[in-house]
Amino acid sequence: MYTYNITEDNAVEVLKDGVKVDTVGPWDGPEGAAYWAAAVCDKYNSLEYAGIDYPNDLPQKEGN
Repeated sequence: MYTYNITEDNAVEVLKDGVKVDTVGPWDGPEGAAYWAAAVCDKYNSLEYAGIDYPNDLPQKEGN
């Protein structure tokens, strides 16, 4: 499961099962960092992305 921490300088640490997999930012403030982090974690915790590891997106279907 993906979770996140916001650092003192408003960067986001993305964790997978408690292990840090990425650090993104910093943002101008903690609100922007939290908004981005929640969206990314919700995306990669969804059933649609269950087999996809962050930071990858869904693979393109043939013909796209």
